[in-house]
Amino acid sequence: MKVTGIVAEYNPFHKGHAYHLAQAKKEAGADFVIVILSGPFVQRGECAITDKYTRAACALSQGADLVLELPVLYACASAEYFAAGAVRTLDRLGIVTHLAFGSETNDLQPMQSAARILASEPPEYKTYLKQELAQGQPYPAARQHALSSVAPKLCKNMPFHQPNFILGLEYCKALYQCGSAITPLIIRRVGSGYHELEKDETFSSASSIRAQLYSDSKADLAGQLPDACIAILENAWRESGPLYADDLSSFLHFALLNTENMDYTRYADVSKELSNRIRSRIWEYTSFVSFARLLKTKELTYSRICRCLVHILLGITKSDLKQAEDIDYVPYVRVLGVKKTAVSLLGSIKRHADTALITNPADGLAALHGIRRRMLELDCHAAHIQNSIVTAKYGQTVKNEFERRLLKW
Repeated sequence: MKVTGIVAEYNPFHKGHAYHLAQAKKEAGADFVIVILSGPFVQRGECAITDKYTRAACALSQGADLVLELPVLYACASAEYFAAGAVRTLDRLGIVTHLAFGSETNDLQPMQSAARILASEPPEYKTYLKQELAQGQPYPAARQHALSSVAPKLCKNMPFHQPNFILGLEYCKALYQCGSAITPLIIRRVGSGYHELEKDETFSSASSIRAQLYSDSKADLAGQLPDACIAILENAWRESGPLYADDLSSFLHFALLNTENMDYTRYADVSKELSNRIRSRIWEYTSFVSFARLLKTKELTYSRICRCLVHILLGITKSDLKQAEDIDYVPYVRVLGVKKTAVSLLGSIKRHADTALITNPADGLAALHGIRRRMLELDCHAAHIQNSIVTAKYGQTVKNEFERRLLKW
């Protein structure tokens, strides 16, 4: 049996995603496709445009056989942690044969070679990295320069500025680090670039679609999203609508003011410098986005600051990340939805996985202990925060995590 894994946000699910999913299944000759989906918050440090169940339903409608949730601890972390959590989850399922990801290049061998350097960190690389950081370079840029210094020919044509390429590099690195037998598979990205905001006749980017919805929540998405996904979104937004970063503003402001002594260094990825900047600028706070821009420096990128602010909002600490690493990243496998024709896939996972399979969060909380329980609590808390944002913005109450049921498509 061949099973292809895909790591995704589907924020929202568009025709480019449908192409990627179909190609992943075709090129791997897969019998099943498993999607690991970010939950209420996404990797760039914002709330997802809609809830995880709606996005999971879109994935199931377009060919995914099983949708699992990526714990929020990884979903809203750096590319390194994001990839490590997702890849190790796929590996621990015991049945995944391929990992398919999109990238601006389909040349796998150089990517794998670069990933091995990043994973092994030879002395020469460490020296260059230390020098770059000492010069005030942000970590992503410092790492790129160090890698290019160690292997200039290898890195000559690598699109380090492209988020999909960076994630692909991290997936290969994570596969190498955990000694996984899963085969990486690149699906060449088509259509608009990741950050492009212009509407594309064939494949608009998720950024473009979100921008259209931001300016007009009833924007016509025909031709950009599969028809089934448009129907799913319209049904989900019958009495509400999309969410954006600034919808977090009042919730974040309260969390910042409610932190003891306004010392934020206990939270994941928050440096002493950033904590001091937050404390010194807190009285200028007007909104999530404007505050993140206010805090940005040469060393602190906008995306990292957004992730840090979400960590503060959700209460995700450095200790949480350290304890998650200590259990090799995978506390459990949370199932969001499954196709009725693929229920046998769950049976295979139960037989081969070496971690807990959770279909009901209440049962999971009763069975888990320590950091495993803590991570599931964070997932539920994140969902309830998103639900509260919907209520505050649209006046619509939402089912809590314990009232939700496993999607069967």
